[in-house]
Amino acid sequence: MFRAKKKLAIFQKIIFQALIFLLPSQLAYHFWPDWSFIFGIRIDYLSPTIYLTDILVFLLLLSGFTNGLYLKEKKNNAGHFFLKGFFFLVYILLNLVFSQNPYVAAFKWLKLFELGLLGYFISRLPLKNFEDWVTRPLCYSLIFFSLIGIAQFISGKTLGGILYLFGERRFNLLTPGIALKEIFGKDFLRAYSTFPHPNSLAGYYFVALLLALSFGFKKIFHHKLKIMTILFSFTSLILSFSTSSFLVIVFIFLSVYLLKKLNINFVKMAKIFIFSAIVFSLILPFISKKALGLMGTNRESIINRLVLAEASGRILVKSPTIGVGLNNFIVLLPYYVSYPRVSWWLQPVHNIFLLLFCETGVIGLFMFLNILSKFFSKLEKHKTVFSEILAMIFVFTILTGTVDHYWFTLQQNLLLLSLIFGLTFNNFWCKVKV
Repeated sequence: MFRAKKKLAIFQKIIFQALIFLLPSQLAYHFWPDWSFIFGIRIDYLSPTIYLTDILVFLLLLSGFTNGLYLKEKKNNAGHFFLKGFFFLVYILLNLVFSQNPYVAAFKWLKLFELGLLGYFISRLPLKNFEDWVTRPLCYSLIFFSLIGIAQFISGKTLGGILYLFGERRFNLLTPGIALKEIFGKDFLRAYSTFPHPNSLAGYYFVALLLALSFGFKKIFHHKLKIMTILFSFTSLILSFSTSSFLVIVFIFLSVYLLKKLNINFVKMAKIFIFSAIVFSLILPFISKKALGLMGTNRESIINRLVLAEASGRILVKSPTIGVGLNNFIVLLPYYVSYPRVSWWLQPVHNIFLLLFCETGVIGLFMFLNILSKFFSKLEKHKTVFSEILAMIFVFTILTGTVDHYWFTLQQNLLLLSLIFGLTFNNFWCKVKV
């Protein structure tokens, strides 16, 4: 019996480390039913997809059931838990029934259920050796996937070959719609690595780098690993040319510096930053139309965001209480936008709060804010350096989430957030003096 438990623990650790290393991978199998097309165009966001990382998550969750990892709750909380679960299930059913496309909504709910279970699994893990479980595989991952992005920038195309097995897609400088950066009159391919877009890469890399540097290394070799991780990660960040990420990074570091000078706790100020971002998000649909009239035609990326933000206001009116259905924003978009029927605008609104509000209504938005509230309560209760790093991570995700959607729509970023939430509610760090 003891030997079986030991083997299960080793298996669990290996799978967890593999998941951490492969978080940036987008190797997947896409299914293309009729309801994943709009205007005859295949929409990735609507396609039911099974990722390699989903399989690893499934194996982890299965191992958790095998060793009873989920059965450590206090019995007196069972009634309260089941009551909340019942109302949550009723809400999900209503969200599905009133959605335009219940199939894509159901698949997205399954994805959120998977992420929630993963976060819960991580919160229950006995992470006595954080460096071994998280830091080292994350550092190796950041270096490896950075090298792919750097090589893409230098060569002007993807590398191909065995990297397909890590999720690298095939494109070059001439591929329509690819993200480029003009430097001294010459076009360069922005670093993609295995991410769907350079902005997604930049967001992932900054958060993952903060996490990787959270705890010190015990050996000289690992100090060298840390230096290499910083070097390659920042190079990838720079080569992503993600303006929104750069601006938010500068804002965060300036805020941390100034608040330390003023002897003000960053965790408390983080709540103000996030509240301001939420207020800005909710008024964005009302100001987008006026902003569009002031914009020039040469700022296409900003115009796209404003058009989608304005559309979100119209879609929101359709079902403000329970939402129009998870992942249904794109499905409804053609009915609410009088823009040319081309594929570039068939994408989610570039604001996670507007997207969440449209698709899940006031109820869904309230539940998300409740989770954020618990998150910050935990950070304020246990004041360590790690709590400040977690606050920086969430300020970054929320602020970048006001101008992009990848924290709510893309596999790599969603898995990373699930890891962060799980680590936040894991008590391993509460007494650690970093």
